[in-house]
This record gives sequence, C-alpha cells and structure tokens, in this order.
Amino acid sequence: MLKKIILVEDDRDCSIILKKVLTDAGYQVDTLSEGSSIVANNFSLPDIFIFDNFMPMIHGIALCKFLKLQATTKAIPVIIISANKQL
Repeated sequence: MLKKIILVEDDRDCSIILKKVLTDAGYQVDTLSEGSSIVANNFSLPDIFIFDNFMPMIHGIALCKFLKLQATTKAIPVIIISANKQL
C-alpha cells in the first residue's frame, strides 16, 4: 500500500512539480490549494502532511498548530516548506 501525503500548496506550478516528484517516488499525493479543508476536517488521514508556509488564508504553521491540537492528527508528521525568495 502506498504511503499517503496531503500537500497543501497555493502556487499551482509548485503543487504540480511537488506532486510529480512525490508520485514518482512512490507516494499517493492528494493536493489542496488552501488549508480550509484541513480546518473543516474534510480529508482522509494521511501518513504525512506537507504545507506551504505562506498561503493567503491560513499559513502552514497555523495549520500545523491546529493539527497538533487534534487527537486524530497530533501524531502525524508535518513538513512545512516555503519558496519565499525574500527569506
């Protein structure tokens, strides 16, 4: 069975590239363009989350904090990424 990743990335090009790389590496990847589905609990549990940190509505760090407060998701690893060239 493939390991499942939920990728939340608002940049369409980054999302396409990351999904391709992860899928080619043998993962099942579900993509979301923003984090409201995570807050609304509108997803099936993955093995890992990958969040873009700088998104318009909810930043990746805020999503991570939210998940770590939930009993069903607190033990699932989270990776936070950013392509912000100003940092």
